[in-house]
Amino acid sequence: MPESVRPDHFEASPFPRVHWNEYSWEGTVTLPAFAGFQCRRGPYGTMSAAEPSDGSAQITAESPDASGHAPPSAAQAAAVELIRSRQVELRDALLDALLTEYEKVRDDLSGEFDADEAERVIPKVTSPDGFRNLIGLNAVHVQTVERDGLAYVGLEFGCTWDEEHALGFMTHGTRVVKVGGADTSFLAWIAERDAAKGNAG
Repeated sequence: MPESVRPDHFEASPFPRVHWNEYSWEGTVTLPAFAGFQCRRGPYGTMSAAEPSDGSAQITAESPDASGHAPPSAAQAAAVELIRSRQVELRDALLDALLTEYEKVRDDLSGEFDADEAERVIPKVTSPDGFRNLIGLNAVHVQTVERDGLAYVGLEFGCTWDEEHALGFMTHGTRVVKVGGADTSFLAWIAERDAAKGNAG
């Protein structure tokens, strides 16, 4: 139908109510598994409140129709359903993956902070739970790239040690594909490269 009469919002489970922002579908999702972390709802994942997060975050979903703004696909809906139903498992997978990378991050930043600042910004973390006061969920990016009927999803976090580049994960289901800066959560080529491995198999 003509662009002028296309709906600019919809609400269909498992998505919350979302609206079209000219580039993607956008809304707010609450994931209780991420409550208690930093509240990072400000621009680019900056701190938005001193109190811990309630688990709410922006959610965006690219349109599967490049020429318009068709509603999210079945694969995107399946991915959001999985995130909602298995959010604790996903959270734990993200934190485990981050813990594996964190010592390298600390080494790379070892000369950037004095001792007091380092203790506050990038302290030693020995268990996944130690990240609660260092990171907070900012956005969930539902990709159009899919594999086995399930879309890839990026999760973007703010973090204490890199306010500029922040922190991001690309995931497929509860599997962490890649850990990196915030852009890791929305660069489609990361998902495409992983999907291609699956197709090759």
